[in-house]
Amino acid sequence: MPFPPSKRPPRHCVLCGHPELVDARGLGRFLLVPDPEGRGPICPQLKGCGVQRQRERDNATLTPSPR
Repeated sequence: MPFPPSKRPPRHCVLCGHPELVDARGLGRFLLVPDPEGRGPICPQLKGCGVQRQRERDNATLTPSPR
């Protein structure tokens, strides 16, 4: 066993609540990243709720602005 178990509970994404390094929802295991807006740790861009945020950004750039 390369690393002993940690007594610290896993951190959770402040946006969706996914635990760090736990495959709780079938989304895989990943480390959380700092939020650029300072809210706390969040899912990375291509994992967890970060995938949904990326889709929303992509859709926002594709939709034409109403005139």
